[in-house]
Amino acid sequence: MVRSEFLLLAVIWIIFSDVPPSTAIRCYKCSLTKTNLYLTETTGLCSEFDYSERFIVDCPESTFCVKKIYQANIAGFLNGTDRFCAFQKYETHKVVNGVWEPRVIIEEPYTENCTVINDHGLKTVWTEECYCKTDLCNGEIHFRDATRYDASIRHQESTQHNGSAGYPEARSPLLLLSTVIILIHIPLIG
Repeated sequence: MVRSEFLLLAVIWIIFSDVPPSTAIRCYKCSLTKTNLYLTETTGLCSEFDYSERFIVDCPESTFCVKKIYQANIAGFLNGTDRFCAFQKYETHKVVNGVWEPRVIIEEPYTENCTVINDHGLKTVWTEECYCKTDLCNGEIHFRDATRYDASIRHQESTQHNGSAGYPEARSPLLLLSTVIILIHIPLIG
């Protein structure tokens, strides 16, 4: 009996010693909506985010985690959050010995920081994107820039007159919210 246990342990050790350690970063994943526009998989809602295992994913095609915060000024401020693995996978082909072979490259286009993205004139939405490089870092990113930006928006609104200056008086909140949700799910270029 001891011999069979030893053999079992030896087989287990051989199997697991041949597996390279995981280099994938682990990130929290949740979104503003249940499904992504481009994927069929469902995602947990960030409004229910609680740092539990159900929000943790391995990101084999990423070296960064992302946290995005959105704010829309539609009959008051509406807020939203997305957490996910950074988009870094680049698929290409290369000729090797006269044959095209597929290649997957994990690019490093990001730096660890937070950036506020202004809509430059719509005055309905802003987005802050934060990129970080350690496991589960997109749960605890602090947003000093967003606080400063929020304060500057509120100051601008309080100092502007109430006229619409070329903007229609009646805006459909549902249309604006739909536009915001669509725009925040379009990947940024460049």
